[in-house]
Amino acid sequence: MKNKFVVGMSLLLAISALSACGEDKNSNSNNQSESHSYSNSDSSQSDDSSSGQIKVWCAENAVDLTKKQLEDFKKENPKLKVNFKVEAQGEGDAASNMVTDVEAGADIFCFAQDQLARLVSAGALSEVTGESAKIVKEGNDEESVAAASLNNKIYAYPLTSDNGYFMYYDKTVVSEDSIDSLEEIIKDVKKADKLISYQLATDGAWYNAGFFMATGCTSNWKTNNEGQFISYEDTYNTDKGLVALKGMSKLITSGVWNNASSVGEFNSGSAVVISGTWGYNDAVEILGDKLGVTDLPSFTISDKEYHINSFYGNKLIGIKPQSNASKAVTCQLVAEYLTGEIAQKERFDELSWGPSNIKAQQDDDVLENKALTALKEQSEFAKLQGQYPGDWWTLAASMGSSVSSANSDGKVTDEELKNILSSYESGLDALLTK
Repeated sequence: MKNKFVVGMSLLLAISALSACGEDKNSNSNNQSESHSYSNSDSSQSDDSSSGQIKVWCAENAVDLTKKQLEDFKKENPKLKVNFKVEAQGEGDAASNMVTDVEAGADIFCFAQDQLARLVSAGALSEVTGESAKIVKEGNDEESVAAASLNNKIYAYPLTSDNGYFMYYDKTVVSEDSIDSLEEIIKDVKKADKLISYQLATDGAWYNAGFFMATGCTSNWKTNNEGQFISYEDTYNTDKGLVALKGMSKLITSGVWNNASSVGEFNSGSAVVISGTWGYNDAVEILGDKLGVTDLPSFTISDKEYHINSFYGNKLIGIKPQSNASKAVTCQLVAEYLTGEIAQKERFDELSWGPSNIKAQQDDDVLENKALTALKEQSEFAKLQGQYPGDWWTLAASMGSSVSSANSDGKVTDEELKNILSSYESGLDALLTK
C-alpha cells in the first residue's frame, strides 16, 4: 500500500517561502515510489497554487511514455492546477536550445550530463536544494548524483545511469573468437562484405574519445562557480595520442567503416554497431537470435594491446528558473516524479533505459538485461564523463573527419596523424574565450 503524500499545506508554505526569499525551495516531499496527493483536510485551495502550463522536453522515443506519466502525476495530484505540453527534443540538443533562449525554452527538460556546466553558466538551471536535494542524494547511485552536481551544488535530477556505449554485433558474421580484437572483427566483417558502424568523425567525439582514453590520454576542463570554463589539461597531442589515432585510423581506413551509431544500420549492411542501451529493443527486433552484445574490443599497435575505453554518464532532468512560485514548486514535484523509482522502471520496461534509482536497479528484469550487462562489462574501461566546452565536441570530432579525409589509398601516414593532433591542440585555447 502506498503512503499518501501531503502537499496541500506544504505547497502553500513552500510558495510563501519562495515569495519571501526569491529562491526555489522544495515542498515537503518523498520519492516517486510514494503517491503525490493533496490532503483531504486541505479544503482551502489558493489561486496561487495554479501553475498554468508546464512545457516539458524529452527524447522523441520517450514522448508518449512521458505524456502518460504526466497524466498519472495529475491523477495523483487532482488539486494541482497544471497542464503539460510535451515536445520532442533530443538530450544532446536541449542544452543548445535552452542556452540560445532560456525564456522560450522548456520549464522541465532532459539533457546529457556533459551539458550541465554550460546550462548553469547560462542561468538555465535552478539549483536543487532542501528536501529535493536529499531525495536526489539518497535515491540515486553516487555516479549519477555526481553527474548532476557542479562545484558541490546539485542542479538536476538523475534520469538514467546508462549513458555509455558498447558493441552490438551479428553473431553470424563476427565469431566469438574475434569479438575481443578490432583487427579480427574487421577481417570477419570484410569477409562477409559488411560494415562496422562506429561514429568517429562528424558528431563522433563522444565515441572517438575511447581510443584516446585507452592509451592514457586525458582532456580535463575546470570551471568557475558560474560554470564558465577557465582552464584545461589535455594530453591528446602526445605520443600516447598518436597511438590512439593510429588505432582509430585502422578502422577508418579499413574499407568497412561507417560513421554512424544507430542500430538501424543493421538494416543497411552493418554487422557491428557501437551504440548504447537506447538501441537494444530495436537491435533485438532486427537481429533476433543473431544478436550479440558485449564490451568494446582492443586494438594493437606495435604488439601492444589497448582496450578501447568509453565515456560513462547520465541523462538528467533540469528545471529552468521560474518567476511563478507555485509553478516552481510544481516543477520540482514533477521532476521528482519523473525521476522516481516507478517512472524509471517504466522507462526501462518500454525503452530499455538503465535506471539511476537504486531501488529500480535491483529489479530482476534490470539485472538480467543483456545491454545493461554489456554496459557493466564495459564499465571496467569507462571514464565518468566530465564537463567540456560545447565546441570541444566539434573540435575533437574533427580529428576523425581529418583521418577520413586523408585516407586516399587505405592508409594515413604518421606525419599526417601528427598534423591532425597538432591542429586539434592549437584549437583548445580558443574554447576558453567562448
